[in-house]
Amino acid sequence: MSSSLQYPTNADEIESWNAYISNLSTLCSGLLLDYNDQRERCDSFFKVFNTLQLDNIKPSVFIDHYIKAIGKEQQNNQNISAFVRRMTLMFLGHSTSHELSEGQAVRSARSQTVARLLTLAYEEHAIKNGGMQWAKRYTKKETKDLRI
Repeated sequence: MSSSLQYPTNADEIESWNAYISNLSTLCSGLLLDYNDQRERCDSFFKVFNTLQLDNIKPSVFIDHYIKAIGKEQQNNQNISAFVRRMTLMFLGHSTSHELSEGQAVRSARSQTVARLLTLAYEEHAIKNGGMQWAKRYTKKETKDLRI
């Protein structure tokens, strides 16, 4: 089933994505998408999926990394740090695509993708702390010792 799974790129493709996510042994509700009620959230995920696809990261690989990164523990600063580092490390194992973003450095594009994932996974925390700007600063701080 995972070999035929594709990243959704629009509202019409969300149903098969959600069916796959719902059938996982480890439910990951953070990856379930609802375009009618959460259009902005879905659009953010579409941007993430575009970067992952350009970087040749298969959906099954992304989902496995996401589930391990999000963990089962309560969302706190230590878990947020682990999430950012694990999602960043996912990129390290893949060759660089120079198509990631026009006029944007690969490191910047990947860091922005991790920051976007951070705001989606820890939405309440991100909103309370400044949204995407906070997530970008946090991601940069947490990954400065890692090479992307």
